[in-house]
Amino acid sequence: GGSVPASDKPSRPVATASASTAASKALPSKAGVYELLPGIYYEMIRIDKGTFLMGSKITNGHSSFYMNQPIHEVALGAYTIGKTEVSQEMWQAVMGNNPSEHKNPKNPVENVSWEDCQEFISKLNEKCGTRFRLPTEAEWEYAADARVSSNCDTYSGKTHLRNIAHRGSSTAPCGTYEASAVGLQDMTGNVAEWCEDYLGLYSPARQVDPRGPSKGYQRVVKGGSYKDDPEMMRNSFRGHMRAYDKAPTVGLRLVHDAK
Repeated sequence: GGSVPASDKPSRPVATASASTAASKALPSKAGVYELLPGIYYEMIRIDKGTFLMGSKITNGHSSFYMNQPIHEVALGAYTIGKTEVSQEMWQAVMGNNPSEHKNPKNPVENVSWEDCQEFISKLNEKCGTRFRLPTEAEWEYAADARVSSNCDTYSGKTHLRNIAHRGSSTAPCGTYEASAVGLQDMTGNVAEWCEDYLGLYSPARQVDPRGPSKGYQRVVKGGSYKDDPEMMRNSFRGHMRAYDKAPTVGLRLVHDAK
């Protein structure tokens, strides 16, 4: 999934990020493949700074579409984001357990709450000397849009779901489907992904590196899962769950500040 079998030699240069080699050059703040733990690889894709239109143009359909509006301009700094979702083998290596319902080391971890994800990230950072975090909702949507403002109401990659998104009765191995224009896989489908932000109403005003409301009741979930309707898989759609809730349809993807 987000990792490469230890027996496979990664196709790109590998940097080691560990507590003993936490030099800035080893941090996943640049694009590349990183051996975070012995035999556990994770590839990061750089998203350059830019401005995009966040939100949805759709005014009918799913009952919560009103939360996706109004469209507003957002400016973001550069960051790196995982090419794939976090795999079960990566979670197991960090946490010592695998809570997933659809068990396969190469499939995305799921059945994890937002709070579980924070604990995982904290332990991963402690082990590796990194500063991983969940993406903000804006960072997630900008990366999913492939930095094209007109993509908000489509999917992350080609508009044909069958090419880019796993749908069915279970999850699929991370990175099975076509990559988007910026090289990301599974942003649409497979598992939906936790974001850092509380859910809140959008403002029409221009925003710079928005972090969402300072308080709230639910956290944002993006991308839709293997069992969701196509409307819920659009880049602009705003799923949401309580921070302590978990489901076999929801996992995570890592982000790191860029150099």
